[in-house]
Amino acid sequence: GSDWEMRPRVMANGILYIPIDRVVEVTVGDAQARIAPGRLAVMPAGITQAARYAGRPPRRFDLLCLHLTCDDAHGLDLLRRLPCRFFDVPGWPGSLPQLRRLAELLHAGGADGVAMAGIGLRGLLADLVIEAGGLAVQAEPDPRIASCLARISADPAGRLSIGELACEAGVSPRRLRDLFRSATGVAPKDFQIRTRIAEATRLLTDPTQRVKDVAQRLGFSSDHEFHACFRRVLGLTPTAWRHGSSGA
Repeated sequence: GSDWEMRPRVMANGILYIPIDRVVEVTVGDAQARIAPGRLAVMPAGITQAARYAGRPPRRFDLLCLHLTCDDAHGLDLLRRLPCRFFDVPGWPGSLPQLRRLAELLHAGGADGVAMAGIGLRGLLADLVIEAGGLAVQAEPDPRIASCLARISADPAGRLSIGELACEAGVSPRRLRDLFRSATGVAPKDFQIRTRIAEATRLLTDPTQRVKDVAQRLGFSSDHEFHACFRRVLGLTPTAWRHGSSGA
């Protein structure tokens, strides 16, 4: 039979593995599992991941391997928030015919087919991830901090203090922290750092951008601060992330 393998690497986007006719051995960080049809494996961006299967010569749709980003309303990675990495597929095998049709469109449907398949897959995968992970749909953020979230997202390099954000929201700094945790799951400072690191990963996909220049562009006080924040959010250095996301 023919073997297939994705060697350990860190990806710039998430991957969803949905076996159709095969058992796939996957590694996500420190977790390992054999994923059979009827299950899926979620591999978030920024985490070391690997996969392989062995056996029969490959057929066209033995496995769906989908690269995707899946953020909530606040720009936080939904895949990283899942309580585990391996789930039963809701409604399997009822989902299988739809998955096959979408895969056919992606494979041979031309530009229109690819566009239609992309819309269908995004909707289907959102349902799968939310139901399998038990994640509730995010409510709209409290209007008192909606403008704060928008300002941080629009200007990742900005260094708004807790006092400035609280003044804009019309609440006390302590209340602001409570509102931020309710809306985003993290404190205001952590949300600012995550937003800045998310923008850093976008800039680092451009090979002409030096790591030092990205750090300065995003307002980090030093290379050390940039590396420390990057490692805290994504678990590896900017250089290691760049090499992994490029497949090097």
